[in-house]
Amino acid sequence: MNALFGKTTEMLSLLLGYHSERHKIISSNIANMDTPGYQPKDMIFDKELAKKIASQRSGGEISVKEAADEGVFIVVNDGSRVNIDKEMSKLAENHLMYNLKAELLARKFRGLKDIVKGMK
Repeated sequence: MNALFGKTTEMLSLLLGYHSERHKIISSNIANMDTPGYQPKDMIFDKELAKKIASQRSGGEISVKEAADEGVFIVVNDGSRVNIDKEMSKLAENHLMYNLKAELLARKFRGLKDIVKGMK
């Protein structure tokens, strides 16, 4: 399957899952804004993946699936109180990034469709 779709498709689908889960966490922060004692959470991905890639660089390639299985997506407490402006900003950024990855994946599939149509 990797020969047909390549690593790009695997990575983009993994990132779509990441942004979907992060959306749930940010939405939960907004929903619990007035809950006493609630601490906002966020999902860390970029920093942890960079560390993982740096540690694996000398040892060869890292599989995106392996990174996800090893807990690259980590939910952490983000602070002491929910800041609605900060959460809405994170939600908007996450939404844009999700849409970008979805569009890239759609273009990848359209390209494969065009290749298959050209073979007929």
